[in-house]
Amino acid sequence: MIIKIFEPPFGWLFLWNEVLLRSVNNFHKCERERSPDILRKTFKKDERLCSVKVIEALFDRKNTANGGVFSYPMRVVFRPQISAEADLSLSPQNATQVLFSVPKRQFKHAVDRNLIRRRMKEAYRLHKQLLIGDFSIAFIYIGKGIEDYKVIEKGMKSALKKVFGTK
Repeated sequence: MIIKIFEPPFGWLFLWNEVLLRSVNNFHKCERERSPDILRKTFKKDERLCSVKVIEALFDRKNTANGGVFSYPMRVVFRPQISAEADLSLSPQNATQVLFSVPKRQFKHAVDRNLIRRRMKEAYRLHKQLLIGDFSIAFIYIGKGIEDYKVIEKGMKSALKKVFGTK
């Protein structure tokens, strides 16, 4: 008994290789043309503030370099990053790192806290081009209830303009 293995004609294999090469070349072309993250309106992991030392320095009341702004429904605490903190950031284009906080005392259910946090992150992601310089920033939600996205977005724009003095 002879078992015959099916082999596609040579042309099929050639065409498949051609398709693969084109897709790889297009991928590398897109990688070269990629713009910095601050212009792409993304929110990647290296933009999140996770360092305990930096967070403690951010909320240190004795440090005069720290600033704060109220813009309903959030309070913003910020601090310019020194070079050692900026080196911890993985992205050289954007060393600004942010933290979002929603109080458990006001919102007992995690679902509500997550909803507010997602809305704050989205507003930040869309308006972070207002940032000038490298900062450590904490956005703390101070509203008593769950606000609509439009209210949070308006507060985020206002806060970023107040912090960085842009109009």
